[in-house]
Amino acid sequence: MRRFVVLFLTVILSAGLQSAVAQGLDPVSAEDRKAWTAVGALRTQGIGAYSACTATLVAPDMIVTAAHCTVLATGFPGKMHFFAGRNGTRNVANSRSTTVIRHPLWERASGSDRFRYDLAVVHLGRLVKGGKVTPIQVYRPGSTPAPRRVALLGYNERDDVLRGRFDCPLISDAIESVFVSGCTVVAGNSGGAVLVENEEGWALAGVIVARSDNDGRAIAAPVNQWLLRQVYKARDRQTRRTEGAD
Repeated sequence: MRRFVVLFLTVILSAGLQSAVAQGLDPVSAEDRKAWTAVGALRTQGIGAYSACTATLVAPDMIVTAAHCTVLATGFPGKMHFFAGRNGTRNVANSRSTTVIRHPLWERASGSDRFRYDLAVVHLGRLVKGGKVTPIQVYRPGSTPAPRRVALLGYNERDDVLRGRFDCPLISDAIESVFVSGCTVVAGNSGGAVLVENEEGWALAGVIVARSDNDGRAIAAPVNQWLLRQVYKARDRQTRRTEGAD
């Protein structure tokens, strides 16, 4: 039976998460990082534990990440801190969380559905202004032919440098409704962006949620209708906010 390892890090997890098989993603060059400031580091301080994940800005006040990355913030949503465009000790923008909404089917899911629904949106307490960071568009399933290659972007738990690959083969039917990529990932990459390129540019097509225990290949939850509804609601709020300010 295929086994998977969830990729977020807390101090209570064993060091075994770092498989010798998984080499992880490559550092993104300084020039290329400028185009990906919407992908940031997500850090959570829980009670006696700390987690390191990745998240993607999809609206000025909302990010998308893996649901399991938000567990430490249960009951304490303000404990999550998003650093857009993080590079070492510098970031383009940052904001703390106010509300966490997980996919309603995730907590009780089992089998591959545990990965399929491993999605969450986090509302931010401070708007990330468009002049600093442009939210990434979200892919609508069925709008174009299924991609064969994707880009993966994420942060490792051991450093604050954006890492990625832009040539990852995608096996969309390997596991029921879960993406499997030929690129390997490591701890901290959970919540990372799975991106596809279309006529309008790059769009978020999924979220890294785990890796194969056998070879370290990335496992991703694809964008679904629940996530699209959350994004549309956030963008509608921003439109009304902008119109009210005029």
